[in-house]
Amino acid sequence: MGGKKYMNPLQCPENTCFFTGHRTISESKIREIALRTREQIYLHIAGGYQYFVCGGAVGFDTIAAMQVARIRAGGEKIFLILALPCRDQTAMWKSTEMLRLYQRIKGMADRIIYVNDLFFEGCMKERNQFMVDCSSACIAYFNDRKTGGTAQTIHMAKKRNIAITNIYSGISVNGRRAEQVCDTAKASPGISNTDKKNQGDKNENIS
Repeated sequence: MGGKKYMNPLQCPENTCFFTGHRTISESKIREIALRTREQIYLHIAGGYQYFVCGGAVGFDTIAAMQVARIRAGGEKIFLILALPCRDQTAMWKSTEMLRLYQRIKGMADRIIYVNDLFFEGCMKERNQFMVDCSSACIAYFNDRKTGGTAQTIHMAKKRNIAITNIYSGISVNGRRAEQVCDTAKASPGISNTDKKNQGDKNENIS
């Protein structure tokens, strides 16, 4: 499981953007975060981004996934990819509402990728690295906390010189704003619409 060198199953990182952000979000901020996220998704679409990768966690991941699905429903040719750390990700979840929302998000996805079969210490980190390796852009909700999964993923993305747009402050971390990302993005072929046809075809395990 650990230490593997991942191959990019999407084969088009120049057109792939991933999300990272905190799990705990004030209910009073959800609408504003959703609006900012949707705005950034549209900006990235304008630059040729088609594939949006989400880690399937609660909080910002859920908000981001729902915005991608909403924009896709409006006619944009984009794809929601769920990169899940393991198949038993929800084994310890106790909230019925969280489980219901998780299943709803999975039902919206064009493709589901399981980075590992079973949970183990470090599988979340491997999922985060996988998303970074698949992408050339990141939309984040990051409060500059020094520890935690979001901070870890931001650090990974910086090492790869990925363009990061942080909607928490509206300022890009790597000195490139979303408008600049869009100016330099290139289009390329990718996932076909056949990936949407059934749940069985969209599940993939790379471990």
